[in-house]
Amino acid sequence: MANPRAENRETPLATASRPRSAKKLFLGWLLATFGAILLIPSLLLAVGAFLPRLAYLGNLGTGLFATIPGQFVQLSMIGSLFAWSAVRLGVCRFGRLLIGLALCSFVSGIIILVIHTVIGFEAGVRVNPLEAFLFKPLSSAQPDITLTYTQDLGQNIKIDLYLPAKSLNSAPVMVYIHGGGWYTGNRAEQAANLRWFADHGYLVMSPDYTLSTPQRSTWMIAGQQVACAFAWIEGHATEYGGDATRMFADGGSAGGQLVLSYAFAANTNNNLAACDGKIARVKAVAADVPAVDPISFYDNPDPLEGAWARTMVSQYLGGTPIQYPDRAAYVSSKTYISADAPPALIILKNDDHLVPIQGALEFVERSHQAGRSPRVLRIPLAEHWSSFNFHSVADQIVRQMTVRFFCEHGGVCNSAQ
Repeated sequence: MANPRAENRETPLATASRPRSAKKLFLGWLLATFGAILLIPSLLLAVGAFLPRLAYLGNLGTGLFATIPGQFVQLSMIGSLFAWSAVRLGVCRFGRLLIGLALCSFVSGIIILVIHTVIGFEAGVRVNPLEAFLFKPLSSAQPDITLTYTQDLGQNIKIDLYLPAKSLNSAPVMVYIHGGGWYTGNRAEQAANLRWFADHGYLVMSPDYTLSTPQRSTWMIAGQQVACAFAWIEGHATEYGGDATRMFADGGSAGGQLVLSYAFAANTNNNLAACDGKIARVKAVAADVPAVDPISFYDNPDPLEGAWARTMVSQYLGGTPIQYPDRAAYVSSKTYISADAPPALIILKNDDHLVPIQGALEFVERSHQAGRSPRVLRIPLAEHWSSFNFHSVADQIVRQMTVRFFCEHGGVCNSAQ
């Protein structure tokens, strides 16, 4: 007769396998957790990138996923490895779900890379989507020379110089005016791009200007200092191998407003109070996501970035555009539109939540009415700051389009494509 106790007795092998199974399952869930940490936010950001009107998620998606899709493709691949390992260790359902999320995130990143690459090729410039898998901050370069070009309340206002890679006696000059909502930012924030332009044959100069504070609005001061910088550059370019008769201007965001206003005003002999009354004219001007209209900028309805926009404008003007319409008109680039305006390139990001593109489109329309035809390039699935990675396709497009445009108007042409 069989012993009932013997039937319930576990073998040493069975008892040993339980801890091993428990350890495998624990490790599987640990890997699945790591995968979820990578993949769930990535997928949410991908949704925001393709649905930019979604409150908050649209801001984050276009601001992150659509800006560095190459990095999110890499994250999706890493996350899928965690998920696959979790499945192998027994976390089957959740692991397979994570693999599906990884696939969605991977495909989303590839689609954005393809769309941006096609936009570049359609615009006639060469971009390399493989570069987008690298990351390089725009502040990762150093100028060759830093000088003082003026003073404000006893403080030195600096200008950075990036010398051409080749020793040229008459290099064209490119002046870059930085952005930052007129209350932040500095002359070195686009240093990697400025070095790139210098390596492509330009003497690049990037001046600072006085930023606004709650105690001091700079709606007139900043524009005057930019005019002063152009006058200083015209008088000193030859000392550093530059040709002041071939001067080009570039700016981003608030810097786009400053550089367009200056370049358009200069061509109508409006010196905007330049130093010593000198007026330096430019051959062509480019502006990336320019904040040309303080009214539409201030009226930004975005639930996340609208408040930020209103702070920028009201601090710059010393109040709202309604309170100070004369100040708003003074800083608006539309004020200086004329038939004598220089050739202009306007680059817009379709999903710009910070600076609504309607203001820039109206600027272009009024320029057409005045007999000028600014060139406009609109990049879809891109946020206001979508060029903060030097290697991003969006930043490649901006650089290549700018140097190509300058080439067409007397700049360097041997590397314009």
